[in-house]
Amino acid sequence: MAAARLPDVGDATAVVVQPVSQQPQPYSYCTCKRLLRVRNARWGKKNLSKMFGPTIVGYGMMTQAAEMYSATAKMCNVTQLLLRLPGGCSAQFPRPRWCRPASPGGSSSRQLTL
Repeated sequence: MAAARLPDVGDATAVVVQPVSQQPQPYSYCTCKRLLRVRNARWGKKNLSKMFGPTIVGYGMMTQAAEMYSATAKMCNVTQLLLRLPGGCSAQFPRPRWCRPASPGGSSSRQLTL
């Protein structure tokens, strides 16, 4: 959360690259990165962060119910920061089976096509 408040985007990215690269990849983060690669998608980083921010970051930091409204904006900033990470950072994570392309000659009923 503190990295998302840094004014310089480069500094904020540098702060989160190492911790994020050491964590297992959440499926929603995988989905966000894939949605950003779709050519004619109408979802930008800002819209994706508003939609997925509370899911990826979570509401565990609140002490009062009223903080939920200000925390949502912070979560969007954190998610935008995650979506700006270089591609190599997320490429090193193992991909779940349902996220992998089907093998040639084999049939898969749960193939993700984004």
